[in-house]
Amino acid sequence: TVGHGLGSAPELVIQKVRNQSGDYWWTGTTVIDGSMDFLKLNDTDAKANSSYAVPTSSVFSNVTFTGATSNVAYCFHSVEGFSKIGVFTGNGNADGPFVYCGFKPAWVLLKNSNDAEWWTLVDNKRLGYNETNSILSPNANGAEYSSSGGGLDLVSNGFKPRGTSNNFNGSSDNILYMAFAEMPFKYANAR
Repeated sequence: TVGHGLGSAPELVIQKVRNQSGDYWWTGTTVIDGSMDFLKLNDTDAKANSSYAVPTSSVFSNVTFTGATSNVAYCFHSVEGFSKIGVFTGNGNADGPFVYCGFKPAWVLLKNSNDAEWWTLVDNKRLGYNETNSILSPNANGAEYSSSGGGLDLVSNGFKPRGTSNNFNGSSDNILYMAFAEMPFKYANAR
């Protein structure tokens, strides 16, 4: 195990070997079913269950890499008014489910954990208005694209899929998400 220095247990941990090429960005999460599940940030695979322990408020299990001597890990947990990590059930409909974050997201990363689908990353800067469908995919080396399967609406207190794409709204699929706030304040007041 390795200390993470956060105020509570990580809900998402991204790990990578630094001294050898060709390895995955292992993305472990506990929000799908409470156990430690793994996805690959640079691949489309569905989630895989693991035998690694669920992170605690002080440590997480370092993924063992054969021959590796140098790893990097990025650990995240939800912070009210700043970030939200969770899972929702897709409906496969252009009128997707509303996902409450408690803030207006500036950046959202999504992955269908049930199927081999692309990661979806949207933000409020590149297109700048709803429906946000300028998508980047961390698993691919291509340029951004506009999804024919729709995009997301980023609203004052969360987001809403506006597309039928299995990548981020597959019917009855568990969709992992990580969102960061546009205005990261727990108690923001308008003027």
